[in-house]
Amino acid sequence: MHSDPPELTPNGNSGESLMGSPPRFLNRATLIESLAVMLIGVALMHFFYAGTGGVLGDERGVPGHDSFYHIKMAEMLPQRGLLHQFEWLKFCYFTDEGQDFVSHHYGFHVLLAPFVALSQRLTGDTLVGARWAIMMTFGLNLVLFNLLLISEGVRWRWLWLMFFLLLPFQFFTRHAYIRAIAPSLTFMLLITLLMFRRRHVLTGLAVMAYTHLYLGGVIYAPVLVVLFVFSCIAAPRRDRYVPWRLIIFSLSGWTLGIVLHPYRDGMVEFLRLQVFGSGLSPDISVGREWKPYKGVWWFAQMSGTVLIVWSAALALRLRFGARIGAKTLMLLLAHFAFLTLTFKARRFIEYWPMFCLLSAAYLANPILQRAAVFVEKRIDRVQDFRSAAPGLAIAFVMVLGLMFSALHVSSSPSVEPFMAKRFVWLLLVVVYILATVVFPHLTAHPVALSPLVQRTRALYVGITATGFVAASISFAAHPLSEVQGKARCGYDRQAIRGAMAFLEANSQPGDVVFTDDWDVFPVFFHYNAHNHYVVGLDPKFTHARRPDLWERYVKITRGQVPADVFVD
Repeated sequence: MHSDPPELTPNGNSGESLMGSPPRFLNRATLIESLAVMLIGVALMHFFYAGTGGVLGDERGVPGHDSFYHIKMAEMLPQRGLLHQFEWLKFCYFTDEGQDFVSHHYGFHVLLAPFVALSQRLTGDTLVGARWAIMMTFGLNLVLFNLLLISEGVRWRWLWLMFFLLLPFQFFTRHAYIRAIAPSLTFMLLITLLMFRRRHVLTGLAVMAYTHLYLGGVIYAPVLVVLFVFSCIAAPRRDRYVPWRLIIFSLSGWTLGIVLHPYRDGMVEFLRLQVFGSGLSPDISVGREWKPYKGVWWFAQMSGTVLIVWSAALALRLRFGARIGAKTLMLLLAHFAFLTLTFKARRFIEYWPMFCLLSAAYLANPILQRAAVFVEKRIDRVQDFRSAAPGLAIAFVMVLGLMFSALHVSSSPSVEPFMAKRFVWLLLVVVYILATVVFPHLTAHPVALSPLVQRTRALYVGITATGFVAASISFAAHPLSEVQGKARCGYDRQAIRGAMAFLEANSQPGDVVFTDDWDVFPVFFHYNAHNHYVVGLDPKFTHARRPDLWERYVKITRGQVPADVFVD
């Protein structure tokens, strides 16, 4: 075992190597592809936000309770700066003693602020800018996912992007919230990519920035680094080494992030209260996101596609592939870690599916590479267009016939629509596999082909790839449309605006409003920072210091206390 590998040594067994300086992969083609993938991610999130109907009609709003709190904090940031006391919550305590406030999302509010300010100036609505910010970070997540595939040389990347559309619908639902969920995943993927590329200094900087974006990064960042360090030590002998530089720079970045954090004094007690008091071991009723999924079968149905893909990739790797290297092992461990957390608290569905799909891609990559080499060896015999023409013609007819049959099946009144979409998607898979096996020159590496064959091959690949993506969208239409419904604002904003305007006009600054539940505070606060409120945000922030007060509040809001009722 050694410290840092001295030179590049390709690993022919596993298809991955940590030895030496990694090859450059951010070329012009990669940048163009990343831009295209970014646009796909932005368009997909825009689709989620574009739903109409319900309480709001055509007015979009934003989903979730806490979204309104984060938007308001970002809106106030230029005028109020970083708050060290949160005057709007009368009986909410963020530390063990005193009135100190710990804004564990202050970095996210800094990220939101320019988008919110720009949309306020252009549209008069701060919620629009918040949606812009989430659309951009969601698109960036898809770019980083694709870059992780490019970094490892994963074949047929568009196939994995297609599977991305079939992730559990609650993964997309939670990423539509105006919360640090999407940016947090961005930093997780970025740190993973930088570790895999052995950019140690940049990894340390990313770890430091992550701790400022969101205090959860104080925990998540070291977990990712520890998993990778362990994977490097447990890797096959040829790739085994101790990444001392990664350890040093990551630890330095993590330490600097904590030391330079504006809320470092209350960080430990806040994280203890948030992670354990509210999250992993609550002793009172908390938000539903911290509770486990009730039905295992329901969870399996929601996550069935990604679980099947991952299981198939693991089975193929164990049967036909080489030993698992450090990168693949790290993603495998991250997959299991987040899956375990998801079973404990459903909120971790926002991270687990992405690592599950990445793990599947890395597990399957050596098998896909061997299959591609086998196909390309058979392609070497192709010399001109005449030998490729029959296969191209048959494949083209097959694709056209499939399109017409798919249209017929989907429009048939006797076929249930969702089952029709499943049939179309599976039929496309079969057609593509048959065409690739029977006419392998259609997917050959273009170096071995004449210019004319290259152009026809590009046409074929374009047709099949487009068909796959279209079929995937059709296959995922039902869950994606369900996400669109979940991404709608659940509040009657017009009524709340009117009520808050009345309160502001008929009360003194700082007058306390008794809210009937803790989760209505964010939307009230968003439209009325003139008044103060009894409780809000997480229930544990009140219960931890004043359990008697919290229990009384619960009984009052549930009508469980004696009361005299006077009727005129």
